[in-house]
Amino acid sequence: MPLFRRSLPAEEREAALRYYEGSLKVSAFHEKEADRYNEELIRFQNSPEDAANLAALIPAAERLVLANEEALRRHASLEPQAPPSATADFSSWHSVFDWAVRWSKANRDALRLLSLGQDASSANAASYLNLVSEFQRIAEGKSRDLLKRMQITEDDYARLLSDVRIALEQEDWSPV
Repeated sequence: MPLFRRSLPAEEREAALRYYEGSLKVSAFHEKEADRYNEELIRFQNSPEDAANLAALIPAAERLVLANEEALRRHASLEPQAPPSATADFSSWHSVFDWAVRWSKANRDALRLLSLGQDASSANAASYLNLVSEFQRIAEGKSRDLLKRMQITEDDYARLLSDVRIALEQEDWSPV
């Protein structure tokens, strides 16, 4: 591996930036929906742990499954836009979204069983969540590398993130 990575040619930089903006939008949607689920989970944890309260958490888990499937679908649609310089970033984030779908389904299924009074091992959900976290750590590193190659400054990134969040709100992405 070379010690010095050359910046990207202008045309590839623009293609990588277009791909990255799309990927960042998917990530922002994914994060927003995960936060929404976590708020419901906190509400559940702060209430008496009974079957009725657990059953109330299931719609949030269902929504998270749909949101993760939507994020995976939208991210997969970016593949043709990803130039060679962005393929590692694309692949790593695709793994994050794929395993997030698997985790959210295992989590939803465990909640359903628990709400019915059946014992449900959360081992799969926990192991999937660990994988999602590890894949996300790797993907964030690939994104940092891509940002460096595109020569995106912290200020540029802050503006890009702000623009993406505004666009996401205007397009009103929803998993349902």
